[in-house]
Amino acid sequence: MRELPATVLPDYQECEVRVGWQSTIRVKEMAYSVPSRLIGQKVRTRISETRIEVYCGREVVCTLPRRHGRAGAVIDFRHVIAELVRKPGAFAGWWHRESLFPAVIFRRAYDRLVERLGQ
Repeated sequence: MRELPATVLPDYQECEVRVGWQSTIRVKEMAYSVPSRLIGQKVRTRISETRIEVYCGREVVCTLPRRHGRAGAVIDFRHVIAELVRKPGAFAGWWHRESLFPAVIFRRAYDRLVERLGQ
């Protein structure tokens, strides 16, 4: 066996990403939502094993749970709801709409509302 290195390994990785028009960033092939006021800006992320911290300048904007995998999204409805409410029909056509339903029962309730009232 080799000896351990004398330096301590970092607990996180940093990367800089741009916030897309859907108020999401892509980190390690996974989409994460951030507050909609950051659309178009570059943010710095600290990626640890269990969470992702998003920085705008020196300020921590949000902390998100990290999900491992090759596809999917971690969406917090509080980050995107303001933008979706402003545009009629935006929720129905939103790319990450399924991620906003916290459980199957909410999805069924939405389907019934659409069935009865239309879009």
